[in-house]
Amino acid sequence: MAHRRTRRSLNKRRTGRRSSLPVNPRLLAVIGGGVVVVGLIIWGVVALIGGAGTGAVNDTFAEGVSVAEMDVSGMTEEEAREKIAVIAEQMAAGYCSAYTVEGKTYNLTAEQMGASVDYESVLQEAIRFGNEEDAKVRNANREEAKTNGKDFPLTVTVNRETLLATLQTNGEQYNTEPVDATVSVNKQEDEDNLQLSGTLEYTEGSPGMTVDDEALADKLVAAAQNGDTNPIAAELTETQPSITKEDLEENLTLRASYDTSFQDSAYERRYNVWKMATVVNGVTLQPGEQWSINEAAGPRDANSGYKQAPGITDGGYTEQYGGGICQVSSTLYIALLKSEYEIVSRKHHSWPVSYTPTGLDATISTGGPDLVFKNNYDYPVVLLAKCDGKDARTVKIEVYGPKMEYKVRFKSELLEKSESEEAAETVFSESLKPGKFEWTKPRKDMIKVQIWKIKEDFEGNQIGEPEKFSVETYRAFAGQITFGPTKEAEATKTAEASGMPEAGESAAGTSEASKAPEESKKPDPTKTKAPEATPTKQAPEPTKNQGGVVDEG
Repeated sequence: MAHRRTRRSLNKRRTGRRSSLPVNPRLLAVIGGGVVVVGLIIWGVVALIGGAGTGAVNDTFAEGVSVAEMDVSGMTEEEAREKIAVIAEQMAAGYCSAYTVEGKTYNLTAEQMGASVDYESVLQEAIRFGNEEDAKVRNANREEAKTNGKDFPLTVTVNRETLLATLQTNGEQYNTEPVDATVSVNKQEDEDNLQLSGTLEYTEGSPGMTVDDEALADKLVAAAQNGDTNPIAAELTETQPSITKEDLEENLTLRASYDTSFQDSAYERRYNVWKMATVVNGVTLQPGEQWSINEAAGPRDANSGYKQAPGITDGGYTEQYGGGICQVSSTLYIALLKSEYEIVSRKHHSWPVSYTPTGLDATISTGGPDLVFKNNYDYPVVLLAKCDGKDARTVKIEVYGPKMEYKVRFKSELLEKSESEEAAETVFSESLKPGKFEWTKPRKDMIKVQIWKIKEDFEGNQIGEPEKFSVETYRAFAGQITFGPTKEAEATKTAEASGMPEAGESAAGTSEASKAPEESKKPDPTKTKAPEATPTKQAPEPTKNQGGVVDEG
């Protein structure tokens, strides 16, 4: 019992000693803090060791990253670039596409499309994946690449301008332009009977078929971006002509016409009129174009088929190739004026002609005066010439263009007329009989006229006041008189030929009759009336033009 007690007592004493030891709180705090610090250090080391495999930002591609299905894990950007550049070049060079038009396939090469691959931007995007600044994002992306793989594909890019140029070139094989309606002149010419006419004939236009290159290029560019190389069907669009047959018929109406007569002309002049009318017949001018009758007709000579007929040369009438053709240019001039087309160049004759009102004629000459007009409207103008050089002996010019809302006519008003103040030139000719003379160049008065332009409606009612159009002045010509020897002079020549002295002969052998005729013996050029010379009468033999005025009409 005591052993046990003694034991129990001993235990009590031990317990009492432990519980009675003094406790220091500061010491406990120090000990606890040391444990915490050691724990944090251990956790940081563990975290650092773990981060070396999953969390740090590197200058290499993350594990599992590929570009164009080529693994670039652990490569530097430069290492990857060297390999990817080869792949990109092969992709661009090998890219092709195609499109179809009406079932026919047109293949497009990489060069025709300007194909290229931008691999630099893809490399930059790929190396950033798994190397983001945000550790959470970085670790998540690296885990994704490591587990599932992450590929960055390369895409072929098409140069739109290069592609459009190719499509436009290819378009020559399938695009068809619309054809505008046309007008032509059906000419009827009878040279033997000097007959000429023409009629307008219309040909309907046709639509064109074209591919919209812009829309097709957009589709091909989109297909390249999506990696789609299947042929694309191009749509043909019908395009209508800009000018239809109905348009031409509506805008080629008879605007005006004018005709002149040459009843008394000899055959040669009538032939020249007919031939020049064939030059005018069928002339068609597009908007803005000009036409020269001299350029169209060419030189008037024997080689071109013209005949010799009277024409004005240096103040007189002479035989010349193409004599009479000014009747056609003058007829055309008035028709154009009535049609209100722009006259670019025109000159009147040396003196008024009989076949047009004074001041409304138009002379032409090879290398000289010309008649030029311009189409100042938005639609074509067509000239038709009608000529009957055998029976009716008339020439008519018709002008077809946009419909006029009124008519135009012209009136010539005499302003002034006066005789030449100079005496006629006198020329002696032994070919004339004694006492005879003739006007070898006509004497012409100075004439000035006012040309009025008058507009009327189609019932003949005047619209507004007459307009002053132009003032035309024809200068005076003194003319030329050619005279033969006097009768006294002719008697002297007869006596000399017989060797018999004539009464009144002086010792020196000279008689009054043998002297040059007195001025009073000649015709008075200021009092002798000049006969009216017309181109229909026989002219003297051709003379060389010494730089004077030439009017072929």
